[in-house]
Amino acid sequence: MKLGWVLMPATVMLAACSSQKTVDIAKEAVPKFHARLNVGDYTTIVAEAGPELRSQPMFPQVLRAVSRKIGTAGISQNTGWNIQVGNKGTFVTLGQRTTFARGGAVPETFVWRITQDEAQLVGYRIDSAAMLID
Repeated sequence: MKLGWVLMPATVMLAACSSQKTVDIAKEAVPKFHARLNVGDYTTIVAEAGPELRSQPMFPQVLRAVSRKIGTAGISQNTGWNIQVGNKGTFVTLGQRTTFARGGAVPETFVWRITQDEAQLVGYRIDSAAMLID
């Protein structure tokens, strides 16, 4: 009985450490995404994205529209995160509030697939009224 009590806290501690590492990998990918977005390197963003985004013909156009309409990304703050582990892998959804040159503070949502300490973008959403105006 004592063995069960000893193993349970150790398992919980390992899961918590692993979760934090997974979230940190995703958080580190956001500034890399913004740096590429800021210099117009949409080709690399798309090439390194998961098939879920690469297969979306509008994705490169959305990236160009972000740059054209609200400008370069500046400071980005994390507003929350969620981890999902399933048959298709480990996914981290990050909420960010990013200041853009012409758009102010804008909510962004990133979905990253985490594999072997690497983050691959599989989902991106930006919520800016300025994106709707031509």
